[in-house]
Amino acid sequence: MLLNKDNARDYLEWQQKIAIQYLNNPNMFYYGRKGHLRMGREMGHALEGYDEEGRNIIISESYKIIYIVACEENNIEPMVTEQEWLAQINYIIETRSHIYYMNLNDDK
Repeated sequence: MLLNKDNARDYLEWQQKIAIQYLNNPNMFYYGRKGHLRMGREMGHALEGYDEEGRNIIISESYKIIYIVACEENNIEPMVTEQEWLAQINYIIETRSHIYYMNLNDDK
């Protein structure tokens, strides 16, 4: 069973807390521009467990809800644009598309 839009919103809130805590920590893997891009890719990996509506919420809202809020909370300027963030998500979607289709078919 795939997760839905409510689960996606819970996931965004949970990831926001993690991003606030770790985005600007030099000892963590989200630090710096490469780390910020990594966070975007992780959004792409998260899509695997969600239905279409949940995936759309994560894709369309993750940049602002997770990344921008975490940057503001850490008093840092965003190092990644929304376009770059979405490109990271799309890269994972394109390279893992066979998994999404398998999961969608399993639910029928």
